[in-house]
Amino acid sequence: MDRGGSKGLAVATPGTFNAPQRRRFEEIGIKNKCLMVGWDHCYVTGILTHCNGSCNRPGRRSENVGFHAMRPIIEVAMQTIRALSLNIHKGFSSGNRKFTLPALREAVRTTGADLVFLQEVLGRHDRHERRVPGWPSQPQMEYLADSVWPSFAYGRNAIYEAGHHGNAILSKFDIDNPVNVDISSSRAERRGFLRGKIDTPAGMILCVCLHLSLRERDRSRQLRQVVDQLEKVVAADHPMIIAGDFNDWRRRADMEMARPLGLREAFRAAHGREASTFPSAFPILALDRIYFRGLRLVSAQTLRDPPWKNLSDHAGLTAEFEAAA
Repeated sequence: MDRGGSKGLAVATPGTFNAPQRRRFEEIGIKNKCLMVGWDHCYVTGILTHCNGSCNRPGRRSENVGFHAMRPIIEVAMQTIRALSLNIHKGFSSGNRKFTLPALREAVRTTGADLVFLQEVLGRHDRHERRVPGWPSQPQMEYLADSVWPSFAYGRNAIYEAGHHGNAILSKFDIDNPVNVDISSSRAERRGFLRGKIDTPAGMILCVCLHLSLRERDRSRQLRQVVDQLEKVVAADHPMIIAGDFNDWRRRADMEMARPLGLREAFRAAHGREASTFPSAFPILALDRIYFRGLRLVSAQTLRDPPWKNLSDHAGLTAEFEAAA
């Protein structure tokens, strides 16, 4: 970024911001109120950012304060991404007592997540469509994505007479060549992981959404398959986020997947232990995880207060990342 010649002017060359960065910058609110301390009327117009030079703090010169305050804010905001992981329980509350998909969509929107990793997503269910009031006409991943996440991918895992369900990734940025990988250990329990490269403001990231078996022996086999598959498609230092429902109450995923791939778990890194996410009403088991590498962790949070505890049988997880230095 080069400094412009007029008051408060910061000019970005065409190569400074890519399309995801511009969308992220506009989205975080440089609209009618600037992020800079005490400044008003700061606008973003494509590759040019400028301030009108008015400052609410008396005695401060706009051309110096404006540029130097703007520069670090732009750089930090542009490089930060937020990931959310949630088992949505096919759009029903714990025990299937209540259809919660519309409320869940609104709650997910409030998180400001750029990348959303979802498990137990219904691609189709004919019986629910006939019997459940308010059932959406679109598949659940499309209904949840709506206009907020223009890119989404769905990996169908379990297929039955009424329909099918699987994993989904929603993204504010393009998903490149999504692939669903079958890692089922039996016909009775179909499992898989969905992967795709996403060009984010923090760089190109391989994103993986998975849902593992209830049986420990099957989970171990599935984790080995995940490691083998991912080692074939990306370099050992390529940034990566793996999020989902691991059903790993014995905490074996660290040894069997994280170590071979050089991953860290976001909540262990931020708080010293994995987050308890199940059951959502009184979480005691750490079944859900967000693993990462090649990124800098900013924060990690468990979504288990109202309304989240009433939307699914799992609590949600969010983690915020920046590009590694």
